[in-house]
Amino acid sequence: MCITIGIKSPVYTKEEVHVRQGVPYVRYKVTLEGISPSGETFVCYGRFARQSNDAKEDAAVVAMRRLLETTGHQIRDFNYYNVKILEQKIQVLEAEKISMRNVIRTLNEEIDIIMPESK
Repeated sequence: MCITIGIKSPVYTKEEVHVRQGVPYVRYKVTLEGISPSGETFVCYGRFARQSNDAKEDAAVVAMRRLLETTGHQIRDFNYYNVKILEQKIQVLEAEKISMRNVIRTLNEEIDIIMPESK
């Protein structure tokens, strides 16, 4: 993604904290240079996690989201389009479900008129 936008690769800095009974937690600080015209360094932090890989992945996701917001870019991959197709199908099915409920209600009303003692 950084190559596409034309910026340097991110730098990950590991931070470790020991909490209750010395249990280690880590998080990563992500820094990117060359994003803003003013030359400010882009910095964000991931959440604390017990596993270093989980913490680094979280930091990468946070950085990517902020980077996309900052640059106005969007990621649209194969899955994005599949989700959109499925969302459209769900809307059609929801409309059909409402229509079917109305048909069932109408049929039940007709049954009540024809055979009032059936209930």
